[in-house]
Amino acid sequence: MAADNNHGRDYWLARFSKTDLPAIGSVVNKLDAVTRKDTSSALHLADVILKDPSLTAQVLKIANTVFYNPVINNPITTISRAVVQLGIAEIKSIYASVALIDQLLKKQSHQNLLLRIDHAIHAAVQARNLMEHVSGKVNEEVFIAALLFQLGEMSFWSIGGEQADQLGDMIEQEDKSPEALTERLLGTSFQELTSGLAERWELGSVLKEALKNPTTDKTDVAAVQLSDRLAEAIQTRADSSEYETLLAEVAEVAEVAEFCDIDLKEAQALVERGTREAAAELRAYGVEQQHLNSKPTKKKSPALRPDPQLQLNMLRDLDTLVTEKCDINTLLHTVVEGIHLGVGLERVAIALCDAKRSKVQAKYVQGEYTSRWREQLLFPITQEHSGALMLCASKRQPINIGTGPKAVPFNAQEQELFGNIPALAAPILANDRLLGVFYADRAGKEPLEDEQRSAFQHIVRQANMSLEQLIRNRSR
Repeated sequence: MAADNNHGRDYWLARFSKTDLPAIGSVVNKLDAVTRKDTSSALHLADVILKDPSLTAQVLKIANTVFYNPVINNPITTISRAVVQLGIAEIKSIYASVALIDQLLKKQSHQNLLLRIDHAIHAAVQARNLMEHVSGKVNEEVFIAALLFQLGEMSFWSIGGEQADQLGDMIEQEDKSPEALTERLLGTSFQELTSGLAERWELGSVLKEALKNPTTDKTDVAAVQLSDRLAEAIQTRADSSEYETLLAEVAEVAEVAEFCDIDLKEAQALVERGTREAAAELRAYGVEQQHLNSKPTKKKSPALRPDPQLQLNMLRDLDTLVTEKCDINTLLHTVVEGIHLGVGLERVAIALCDAKRSKVQAKYVQGEYTSRWREQLLFPITQEHSGALMLCASKRQPINIGTGPKAVPFNAQEQELFGNIPALAAPILANDRLLGVFYADRAGKEPLEDEQRSAFQHIVRQANMSLEQLIRNRSR
C-alpha cells in the first residue's frame, strides 16, 4: 500500500524518531559499547547507569528483589556493587528493561501498551531462562532481543494518540484479524515497524535476524522466537483458571521441551518458573501483571512502611560515600532511596538550584507517577513567589505541609502538581549555602506518621552534613 502523508511504514518510523523513543536504541548501543571495552567494563557500565538518577533507583529496586538478591538483610545499595554481585549480563538486562518501560510510559498507559510490555517482559525472562538452561550462562543479547521483539507495536501504543484509540476500538468491534486492521489503518504491519526500528536504531544482530529469518539453526535467535510465541500463547489463554491446565493447552511448551532437550514435565516447570519471575519483575517495574487478567485493572499498591534497618544502612552508606569522595549524584540518589524505602514515603524529589540561583527544579525523583515532576516541579527563588517549597527555601528550615499545627499550605500550582495532601520539605544546605529542597509525601495513601516526620528530618540533616563534608573533601 502506498504511503501518504500520515500513513505507511516510513511515516511511522519518522514519527517514532521525533519522540523520546530513540533513547531506547541509544541505551542498547551504550550498553553494548561499554561492555566490549576492557576489564574495566563493569565500572563503565555503572557510570552509564548513574547518569540517570531515576533509572538508577529503578535498577537498584529490581536488583534488590528476591529473585536477584534473596539475602534481604544485605541490600544492594550501589550500582557498582550490583554489577559485581549480579554480573554485567544481568545488570544490562535489568537496565534495558527499565529504560524501555520508562520511555514507553512517558506518553500514556494505553491498556494495549501495558499488555505488550507485560508480553515483552514475559518473553525476555523466558528467553533468558531457555538460554541459561542450554548454555549454562545468562545471555543478555537474547534477553534484550526478546524484550524488543515487538517494539514497533509497543511504540505505536505509546505515541499513537487518537490513531491508537481508533485501532483499539476497531480490534474490539470488528470481526477481522488485528493484523489486517493494523495494515488498513497504519499502512504497514507492526513487524515491519519493529524491523525498521531495529535497522535505524541498530538494536543488535540477534533481534534483526529473529525478525527476518523465521527458520533458523542459531540457538540464540531460535530462543527469541520461541519465547515470543510462548508469551503470546500464554497471554491469549489468560482466562484459564488453572495454570497447569493452561500450560497443557500451550503447544509451545512442547517446543520448549525439545529446545532444551528435557521432558514435558520439566519444560512445564521451567515455563512456570519463568512466568513467576516475569510477574515479580513486572511488579518491581511498577507495571500491573496482566497474564491472568483478560481485562486488566489498576490495583492500588499498598502503602510503604518505615524500615529502620534500611535507614541505618543508608546512613552508613553516606559515611562510606563521603570517605570515598563519591560524586554528588550518587550521594543524592542514595538519599532519595533512603527517604523513599527507608522512611516509607511514596513520592520523593530533590529539587536543586540552577547555576544562577534564580530557580529551583526537580532533578531526582522516586515513586509512582513522579517522572513529570522533573519538568513541572520548578519555582523561581523570589520573595514574591508564594508557596510551601519557596517558604522552605527562604526560611531554610524543615516544614510540614498540609494540615495540622504549624503546617504550611500548598499554593495553587503546587496543589495541582502534588494534590492537596500532607507532605514534608526541608532545605538542602552546605556551608550555609542553599543548594535546593527535599520534598516527600505518601501520595495520599495514608496520613504521615510521627515516626516518618522524625526519620525524614534526621536523614536530611545527615544528608546535609554528608554533602558539606563531601564538598570540603573534594576541594582539598
